[in-house]
Amino acid sequence: MQPPRPRPGAAVVIDTDAANEIDDPFAIAWALLRADRLDVQACHAAPFSFELWRGQLMRARTAREAPAQASPMDAALLRRHAGTLAHFERQGWDPATVALPALCGPAEGHDRGLEELNTVYRLLGRDPASQVFAGARAFLDSQASPLRPPAATAASDDLIARSAGHTAGDPLWVLAIGCLTNIATALLRDPGLADRMVLVWTAGHLSLIHISEPTRLRR
Repeated sequence: MQPPRPRPGAAVVIDTDAANEIDDPFAIAWALLRADRLDVQACHAAPFSFELWRGQLMRARTAREAPAQASPMDAALLRRHAGTLAHFERQGWDPATVALPALCGPAEGHDRGLEELNTVYRLLGRDPASQVFAGARAFLDSQASPLRPPAATAASDDLIARSAGHTAGDPLWVLAIGCLTNIATALLRDPGLADRMVLVWTAGHLSLIHISEPTRLRR
């Protein structure tokens, strides 16, 4: 079944890793300022992480130091990250130990995004207390999560509650501009949510590791 066409003033929830990239705060501000187009009812903070890059940088460094033993994957990682490795070395940073915001884990990513959401609301003269909600601070474990409902979060509670009263003909529109952890959590807790919302998702590319080697689901 095709979802209904969105109408001006449609009820919207935005789920976002707002501190990940600079475009998210601009998108959120635009949405909040265009009440003629969107009725933004809430914003939910999603986790994000770049810990994956730490492992890739370490593998690239190993490939550079022992090219004869490098796998094709590690050689590809070296080609991809040679410039970053050189920059790290100029700064005296060891990718195995350096603590950089750019290499943050999902909990720190979530917390930075939550702070960014609150900042956007305050800069627009709005009170975030009733519209900005904390979400998951870790990714779902693809091997265990489908077997039981994951722990509730303020974001998943809010998404389920706000969808009440909506139908397939008049859905809650969920605009996801980050990983889908909060939405997956809500769906696992309340499968009927799928009949009360339309999900619009935009996300980045899959990494080289994700495409070429089996890994646990991160999104």
